[in-house]
Amino acid sequence: MAPHSAAPLAHAHKLCSHDELPAWAHDNAFIRTGYRRPGGTAAVHAGQSSDTATASAVDGDAGETRIRTRSAARAAAAKTQPEKPPAELYEHDSVAKCVQSIYSYWHNETVNIHTHLWGAAVAFSALLLSLLCAAELLPASVLIHPILSAHAPRTGSLLASSVRLSPVPADNTWIDGLAFATFGIAAVSQQCNSLDYIGIVVMIWGSFIPALHYGFICHPHLQAAYAAFITVLSVMAMYTVVTPKYRTPAYRPTRTAVFVSLGLSAVVPVGHGLHLYGFDLLARTMGLHWLIASGAFYIVGALLYACRVPERFAPGRFDYLGASHQIFHVFILLAALAHFVCLRRAHDFWKSATLPGLERSSQQAVCYALDHFADKVFERL
Repeated sequence: MAPHSAAPLAHAHKLCSHDELPAWAHDNAFIRTGYRRPGGTAAVHAGQSSDTATASAVDGDAGETRIRTRSAARAAAAKTQPEKPPAELYEHDSVAKCVQSIYSYWHNETVNIHTHLWGAAVAFSALLLSLLCAAELLPASVLIHPILSAHAPRTGSLLASSVRLSPVPADNTWIDGLAFATFGIAAVSQQCNSLDYIGIVVMIWGSFIPALHYGFICHPHLQAAYAAFITVLSVMAMYTVVTPKYRTPAYRPTRTAVFVSLGLSAVVPVGHGLHLYGFDLLARTMGLHWLIASGAFYIVGALLYACRVPERFAPGRFDYLGASHQIFHVFILLAALAHFVCLRRAHDFWKSATLPGLERSSQQAVCYALDHFADKVFERL
């Protein structure tokens, strides 16, 4: 069955086409069907649907009724038929109806909702597991698992703090995005839209901070300088994307450019780190290749989303499955996973790093060796 025909007929009355949406809900004209009819849509006569003579909708922003003629011939024929009493459309005009749409029927936001939902669940689980490991609250039978024992943070370890907190921005972003994808009420949707954009900026910022912690752990002044750098850029980006003018669909490329530019600013500290230590040493000490993979997933996903690929080349075919927004969500999940692996690699190195002849080396000693004898240290890693 083709993706665009995947909607169960039993729930077809709850969905509408892009043309039937109020103006505030317009976003991607290449996604033609499968929209949950939002709250605030005007009632139409019984028997009318997306392929009938006319369809009425109320613009949430302008408050004006738009009448779209679907077929002049059918409209003329309809006039000869006895008028039927008006029937109210099924609208997603309450929290209960919006929440019910998460699991009770398939629509074009189903994949977006569930990638947010399960992404947030996994991120929260990773956060909770890290905190329990650090506090030594997990049963011994769990702690002896080879993966957990290799990466479990030490009790009271300052180095573990950024790994324990790294899922927090992801949780924040996916919860905000889940709310935006779920609620189809004009005022609520617009508020969640702003939170979604803020969450993206917070996630990018939150990805920087722990990476800077490990990348420049031997250079606190560089840690502070680059942390201030990304914080200032993030505040500027946040201000831009929450400005009402830039929240509209017309400025989707602008928003994407802001997010991508914010992410690409990582080139500066990464380049500095490469200058200090070289690629091979950073790959061994903090999994730099995983960090690069994370950035690549972010950028490729964002570009597909901005360019609306693949639905641009086959409008209507990817309404329910395979649209750019859905692909973007999957890429973000992969990016978050790669970033988490990078941080776990970095934490593992600094938890267990030793120098030849010493059972346990201080952080200062390891830093001195990395800064002055990097080649010899690399040979022993």
